[in-house]
Amino acid sequence: MKTQNFVHRSFSVGGNTLKTLLYAFMATALMFNLSCSPEDGRDGMDGEQGTQGEQGPAGEDGNANVIASDWFEVEFDDVDNNDPPTAGIMYIDIPEIDLNEFIETGGIILMYNKILYFSSIYLTQILPITPDNTPGTYITYFSIYTGEDFEDPGPSIELTIEANDVSSLENNPDFAFKYVLVPAANTNMAARQVQGKTKTWSEVDVNNYEEVMEFLGLEEE
Repeated sequence: MKTQNFVHRSFSVGGNTLKTLLYAFMATALMFNLSCSPEDGRDGMDGEQGTQGEQGPAGEDGNANVIASDWFEVEFDDVDNNDPPTAGIMYIDIPEIDLNEFIETGGIILMYNKILYFSSIYLTQILPITPDNTPGTYITYFSIYTGEDFEDPGPSIELTIEANDVSSLENNPDFAFKYVLVPAANTNMAARQVQGKTKTWSEVDVNNYEEVMEFLGLEEE
């Protein structure tokens, strides 16, 4: 039968044919591998985004925790018995802090006096003020009043003024005071630009009101 002859012939030459087909398949597979590049592969899935890092600490503010009053006029709590009175005391309460603890931990209290010097020109000076460093005829200084002698709970700033007639200085807008409380941490800050120069707190002239305000980042009034 033709079918049998066909099968027989195919089997009789199968060894060479099989080798030929095998070599052809291997060559085709090799060509296929060489023709494929890494870019042809499927992209992998993107990895998950990492968590955001914590925000860094805020920069150090020059006036952080500094307590500064507005300019205030004098209202005496007590005056002497002279006529007219030649000495008066004003107690200044600062409820935000304990003054004794503030000083014990290295805090600094500055007190300034602003007085009309000539026409519209004001003179600003740091306390204490004595006859040696003032153009006027008054002296003024301050201390910490503990409140132990009277019923006042204290502590507070005790402002004392002496003059020929202290009553003329009371409730006078041209004779004002301002306190600035600087915590110890603020005196250890890094150097900064003050009036065109790089200075640390120890280099600041506390007698210069404008220089102190600039170093602490406070507005001048």
